[in-house]
Amino acid sequence: MELYMLNNFVTIDFETHPIEGSLPPKPVGVAIKVGDNPSEYLSWGHQDSNNTNEAYATQCLKKLFAEHPIIMHNASFDISVAKYWLGIDYPKRLHDTLILLFLRNPHARTLALKPSAEEILNMPPEEKDLLHDWIIKNVPKANKKNAGAFIARAPVSLVAPYACADTDMTAALFNMMHPLYKGEAYDREMKLMPILCANTLQGINVDESIIYKDFVEFKSAHKLVSDKIYQKLGSEFNIDSGVELANAIEKAGLNTQWIYTKTGKASTSKNNLLAAINDQELLDFLSYRGTLSTYLDTFMSSWISKNNAGRLHFNWNQVRNQETGGFMGTRTGR
Repeated sequence: MELYMLNNFVTIDFETHPIEGSLPPKPVGVAIKVGDNPSEYLSWGHQDSNNTNEAYATQCLKKLFAEHPIIMHNASFDISVAKYWLGIDYPKRLHDTLILLFLRNPHARTLALKPSAEEILNMPPEEKDLLHDWIIKNVPKANKKNAGAFIARAPVSLVAPYACADTDMTAALFNMMHPLYKGEAYDREMKLMPILCANTLQGINVDESIIYKDFVEFKSAHKLVSDKIYQKLGSEFNIDSGVELANAIEKAGLNTQWIYTKTGKASTSKNNLLAAINDQELLDFLSYRGTLSTYLDTFMSSWISKNNAGRLHFNWNQVRNQETGGFMGTRTGR
């Protein structure tokens, strides 16, 4: 690839191995769009038809990062990949279309690149369909939901158009949105991004021995309170099943009036149990068990599985989840 020494923007998008744990996944290729020139895909880690090597791709990227403003979508991910695996420093000027999409509409159905480009720019993701169809047919355990995780195993002939479409879409979205939504809010998020990226890569010290000790103690307490619930209700069942829990409570005669879900099932959410159960001891047992479950499943087990040499690497969400619009991150942009 020829390095164009133009005084303009460069759009970058990495393709990687699957995301596993909290550290950035290893890259297998990168799409690069210099100014308005056609996007090109440098591949070095695929199983076939690679057109370069990692050293040359790194050299190209270092030069571009040092001399040009860089545009990315979900830049914190690609920046972390570049820094962790290729040793590339933060670019002199970075732009992120994910942040621009959030500022354009914090309540949008999705902030993901392809559906946003299709909706706003009428750029359908045809390359994605071809690539994902190949992956589903040829990669064991791949399906419609997880096909994107196996891009590294697909042929470059399909990945290259897919990756280049990403940089084309990102550049087009930036050209459309940046003049409209640049300003104090956007600048603040972009100034915060290198701090959060550095914190993710550096990680936070954890005391492994204390986590394991607490995990064992919490597990023991969780079993003990589960046994108390079984004794209270007179049988063993799956307490985590709302249907089985409601049936057991009803058979024991410890409920008053159920509050039902839209599907007609008795609701066992915390607030509704408070209204439906007439036994305070059972409520206390269930509340305590729920708290222990959160500590064990959401926190401790995750910390243990993702621990890297005594450090945890957290990802910081500047906006809500870009794919689903879900609970990760906030609509207020905190």
